[in-house]
Amino acid sequence: MPSNFINFHSGLGPGTVEKISARAQEKLNQFLWPLISGKKLIFTWNNVYEAIWSALIFWLVPVFPILYLVFGRLFMAKIMFSNKDCVSCGRCAKFCSNHAIEMKSLFGKKRPFWTYHCENCLRCMGFCKKKAIEAGHSWAIVLFFITSVPVMAWILALLNRTFDYFPKVSNHWMMTLLDMIYFLPALMLSYLIFWYLIHIPAINFFFSTTTLTHYYRRFHEPATRLKDLINKK
Repeated sequence: MPSNFINFHSGLGPGTVEKISARAQEKLNQFLWPLISGKKLIFTWNNVYEAIWSALIFWLVPVFPILYLVFGRLFMAKIMFSNKDCVSCGRCAKFCSNHAIEMKSLFGKKRPFWTYHCENCLRCMGFCKKKAIEAGHSWAIVLFFITSVPVMAWILALLNRTFDYFPKVSNHWMMTLLDMIYFLPALMLSYLIFWYLIHIPAINFFFSTTTLTHYYRRFHEPATRLKDLINKK
C-alpha cells in the first residue's frame, strides 16, 4: 500500500496512489471473496514472497522491537507539534487511534500534546484539514543532541577524580543502562519545554519553516474518510 510515513518523505501524488491502491485491490480480491464465501485458502504467491523476505531479515528480528520502542514510541512521538495554523479543533486528538494526543491549554489556546502512547501512524498529520501538524526535523536534531549528551560518563569521571576508590564502569551494557537513566528524563523534560516554547510565534515559525514536513505533500488513502476509521464499538 502507499506509504504514509510522511515524517521522512513526501506523500505520493494522487495518480501514483490510485495505481498502487488498484493493484492492492486486485490482490485483495484474489483471497478475500473465497474467504467470505466460506472457502479455505491455504496458499498464495504472496506467502512465498513474505517467506523469502522474512528469511532475509530474520537476523534483525530481535533488533526491530528495540529500535521501535526507543525511536518509535519515545523519540519520534516527541518531535510532533502543531504550527501556527492550528485552530485548536481537537480533531487530531478525537480521531487518534491510540488516544495518544491530549489537548492542553496555555495562554487561552489549546494545542495538541503527543504522549508516549503515540505509535507514529501519522493519521493526525494526514487528516488535519489545516495542515497544521508537523514532525519537526530541526527540533529532532536539537533533541538528538540533548538526549545523547554523555552525562553519566561525566558524572563517573568526576567521581573517579574525586574518589580514587570509586569503581569505573567498563561494561558497555551497564554504561548504556546508566545513560538511559539520563535519556528518559531529558527526553520528557525537553519536549515539555519545547511544547511551551512553540506557543511563542517566532519560535513556532522557526521550527515550522525548518522542517521538511512543512513542504511535503500530506497523505491519506483517498477512499478512506475519518468516520470510516472510528471504532464502532
